Amino acid sequence: RISFAFDKTKNNPVRIKGGEIERKQQHGKRIDQRKFWQTIREHSTVVVEFYSATCKHCKKLEAGITELSEEAGNDVYFGKVLIPDELSLADEYEISSVPTLLLFKDGESERNP
Repeated sequence: RISFAFDKTKNNPVRIKGGEIERKQQHGKRIDQRKFWQTIREHSTVVVEFYSATCKHCKKLEAGITELSEEAGNDVYFGKVLIPDELSLADEYEISSVPTLLLFKDGESERNP
């Protein structure tokens, strides 16, 4: 039996399975310019979604990212960058359409030119 709860001390969802608490990474956490490089440096593998609040494809992608996040656990950090609020990041990575996913491994972008 699996049930879900909310860990108020860490502000993260948790899953309770067989009486054991499994902490879940909060997926799709919003990243701003200030936190972007800190997040990339703190986690060995990071997937960043560049999105727009009005993008229907971005909303559809959310379920898939949630599933991937649950499967990856704490091995992969999933973050989101709202393009209208972070234009300099979108420009830096030449984001021309949404949604765009970028993979960072050990602080480096794995994007093919």
